[in-house]
Amino acid sequence: VEETNKPWVVDSYKNGSFGEVLWKENLRMSRETFVVLCDSLSVHIERQVTRFRLPVSVEQRVAITLWKLATNIEFRTLAALFGVGQSTVGKIVIETTAMITTHLLPRFVQIPKGERLDKIIDGFESERGFPQAVGAIDGTHIPIIRPEESFTDYYNRKGYYSVIMQAVVDCYSLFMDVYIGWPGRVHDARVFINSSFYREMENGNLFPNRKRMLIEMIFLYWY
Repeated sequence: VEETNKPWVVDSYKNGSFGEVLWKENLRMSRETFVVLCDSLSVHIERQVTRFRLPVSVEQRVAITLWKLATNIEFRTLAALFGVGQSTVGKIVIETTAMITTHLLPRFVQIPKGERLDKIIDGFESERGFPQAVGAIDGTHIPIIRPEESFTDYYNRKGYYSVIMQAVVDCYSLFMDVYIGWPGRVHDARVFINSSFYREMENGNLFPNRKRMLIEMIFLYWY
């Protein structure tokens, strides 16, 4: 894939014409976080230079992917914005997203253990007022185009087609578990009991046996 001479958004940021507010609005992260993400992905998405063409850079691949995920604009608009072909944009988004899911998701989204788990439990009590809490769980709907088959299963109570994402976050709002894919019409409770998070919890494999007497706190809340 040949890279054009047209400046792209990160170049604009470097020369000062693309401010921090626009950076976060369109990529949903700071420049510093973007650099870390590029460094983590470079070994998986970097393409070699040949004598026939220059590849799209790692930074540009990551920026294209983040811009698409953050704003959901059309490939045609992204292609014009970054100076690459529409088909190239589609391929970059698919490949980069796959690498993030395969290599970074297990690394950064994981159930806490040991000292980190203790810190989160203490954090829920000191910062949120919930003793003996490990995570906060909820579901959200990800809009999709109407499927060809069984489309009624994906039509949710909010009035559009979707798949459900169940997420668990810690006291700092960092993800520790995600579960995605159930049709939008399905109740959150059904999604929960079919998730690996629920099964591991039922089997006693998620969290250590950290018991604490809460009777005094019950009386405190009662009065």
